[in-house]
Amino acid sequence: GAYEKSGSVGNTMALSAVSFITGDNASKVGVSQFPGRVSKLALAPVGPKGLEAAAVGTYKVAMDIGSFGNPLYATGTINSKGALETTEKISKAADFVVAASATEGKYTIKVGDKYLEGYLNGTYKNMRLSDTAADWSWNADAKVFTCTIDSVEYYFGAYEKSGSVGNTMALSAVSFITGDNASKVGVSQFPGRISTVGFITTSDAGDKGEPEPEPEPEIQDVSKVTISREKLPTAYGDNVAVKLDGDVPFSVTKMANMNNRIQIKKDATSSIFNTGAFISDVKKVVFNFTADNAPTTVNAQTTSKGVLKLEFATKADFSDAEVIQVRIAKDGVAETVTAEATLAGAKYVRITSNNLGAVYASSIEIHTAKAAA
Repeated sequence: GAYEKSGSVGNTMALSAVSFITGDNASKVGVSQFPGRVSKLALAPVGPKGLEAAAVGTYKVAMDIGSFGNPLYATGTINSKGALETTEKISKAADFVVAASATEGKYTIKVGDKYLEGYLNGTYKNMRLSDTAADWSWNADAKVFTCTIDSVEYYFGAYEKSGSVGNTMALSAVSFITGDNASKVGVSQFPGRISTVGFITTSDAGDKGEPEPEPEPEIQDVSKVTISREKLPTAYGDNVAVKLDGDVPFSVTKMANMNNRIQIKKDATSSIFNTGAFISDVKKVVFNFTADNAPTTVNAQTTSKGVLKLEFATKADFSDAEVIQVRIAKDGVAETVTAEATLAGAKYVRITSNNLGAVYASSIEIHTAKAAA
C-alpha cells in the first residue's frame, strides 16, 4: 500500500508491516494509511436515458416509473395481451435495433429477427413481433416512437391506476402524454422510451467511480464498408451519427434514404465521413449509381469541380487530404465507378457535395487494404 507523508501520498504500493493498519492503527486506514486491496470490479447500470431525437442504432427500451419503482426494461417478448413484457434487470433487457424504413421519414424497430408492429386486434390496439417490417414515427414533442392505427397515433408505455403502475408496456394514444397532458408524464403516465444506458464502475471494496458511458464497440478491421440507403436517416439532418460495417462510426449531413435510394442533397454542407479511423488503410471508393444518374468519368487530382468531392486523409481533420473530383452526367447507363487513393496510410474518407446538383446512388463502397474473407 501507501501512506501519507508531508501532505501527499505516493503513487506506488510498497510493502509495510500490517501492524500499521491493525489494532490501535486501524483508525488510520483511509486517513494516513492506504492499503492496496484485491477487488472485483463490475459495471453497474446508471440511467436509462431516452433519446432526445430519432437516431438509428441499437438501444434498450426502458420505462422510468419514478417513485413507483425501479426503471423497467423490455425483454423482447410480448404477452397474450399484446404488450411488451419487462424486467428490472438490465442483463435481461433485449437489444432493439432502430433502422430507417423504406418509407420516407419512418423507422423500423427490430428485436432479434422480428419487427415490432402495432396493429388492430379486434377492438384492441396491440403489439406483435412480425416477419414483415412495420413503420414507426418519431414524435418530437413526446420524444417517443409511435405507430398509427386507424389514423390515431399510439405509443407504448404504462400508467398509474389505484396507486400502482403495471409492469408491461402497452399501446396508448399519444394524446395522453402530449398537449395539456404533457405534465402527467412521470406522474401518472410512463412512456416506454428507446434509451441508452450508462454505467458506473463498482468494486467489492465499496468504492464507486464516476459515471461512465456504456462501452462503445471497438472498431473492427474490415475489408469493405457499404453505405446503403437502409443504413441512413430517412430525412435530411446535420451531423447524424451512424454505425456502419465493423462498427466504424460515420457522421452524415444532408444525405438520406429517400425514394428507395441514397440521396445527397445539392448543398455545400452535404457530406458523409468516418469519425473513427479505419484499422487498415483505405484504398478506394466505389460508387454504384442508378441508371438515371450514371457517371461518365472520375478525374483524379483535378481542380475542375465534379458534382462530388472525395477526400482521402491520414488525419481526422482532413488537413492532409488527397482530393478526387467525381463527375456525373445523366447518360441513362448505369455504371460503377472506382476512385483509388494514392495517399499512403489513409484512414479517413469524406464525400462532399460541390453544390452543383443532387446525387442519387444505389450504394457506395469503401474498400480497405484488408483482404476480403
